[in-house]
Amino acid sequence: MMRGSPKYGVALLAAAGLLGAGCSSPRPARPSDPDLERYAGSAQVSFRHGEYRQAEQLYRRALDRARAADNALEIGNNAFNLAVCLVTMDRDEEARPFLREARAELERAGENTTETILLEATAARKSGRAEESAALVAEARARLKSGRDRSLLVQATLIEAQLACDRGDSPQAALVLESVARDLKRVDDPLIRGRFAGLQARVAWMTAQPGACAAWLDEEAAWYRKAGGRPQELAAVLRRAGEAWAQAGGYREAADRYYRAARSMYAQGDTVAALKCIEPALSAAQQAEAPELFRQITVLFEEIGRKVGETREKTDPGTK
Repeated sequence: MMRGSPKYGVALLAAAGLLGAGCSSPRPARPSDPDLERYAGSAQVSFRHGEYRQAEQLYRRALDRARAADNALEIGNNAFNLAVCLVTMDRDEEARPFLREARAELERAGENTTETILLEATAARKSGRAEESAALVAEARARLKSGRDRSLLVQATLIEAQLACDRGDSPQAALVLESVARDLKRVDDPLIRGRFAGLQARVAWMTAQPGACAAWLDEEAAWYRKAGGRPQELAAVLRRAGEAWAQAGGYREAADRYYRAARSMYAQGDTVAALKCIEPALSAAQQAEAPELFRQITVLFEEIGRKVGETREKTDPGTK
């Protein structure tokens, strides 16, 4: 997802729910500003670890360095990467000026702007501007060639499927996903495969098939684990899988997924989100008559409780 020179490491880090911005081919090596390289490299690491605000600040610094040097390619790359961070944090409107800047500067540098257009389409969709999003996808498609740009074609199709889901048209979404299934097999990218599975799960949920939804969510989580990084998104998928398994009557699976979601969220420092998964996890474990799993969940609950208590004592020493 992120753009940059080979020495920064080009990484296809699709942001949460983005589905629409792939990674172009690695850019040719070129002279670089050491400070810009340091900021951009650190930002990429922060993004991979789910530290989006830190990544945002670092990309802003890298963008300032690129602007100071009037380096069109680096302005375009870092404006794009900053927009990825903002869209990931659901700050889609804030991303718009950076996407416009990225497109203008990349065009000035003679670079392909298709992935920028697809990210614009995603931001527009998330902001409720469905017609604009569809028009941007069409613009991107017009620039693509099926063989050479298969990855971007798949991602454009996934945005179209999301648009269909957004307007409640599950039959159309299913048809769109079916149309891209063959090409998907030739795309060697676990994040894109995960996005596809997530959309299949959404269609299954819309059509009252919780068992199929749960299975697709498990597949989505497996692809994200294979991709590495993205802990926040992985935890969210596990939580949704817990809900789907519970609806399908698979209580042991539901308890397991809720437990793993809570454990991941807690490890990321989000105790509130973790606690929200504990109660349904315990309930599902009881219904599944799984005492060992119930005990595991209880141990995690107690650990989180101790952590919350310690935090309160530090902030308010008078708390008992």
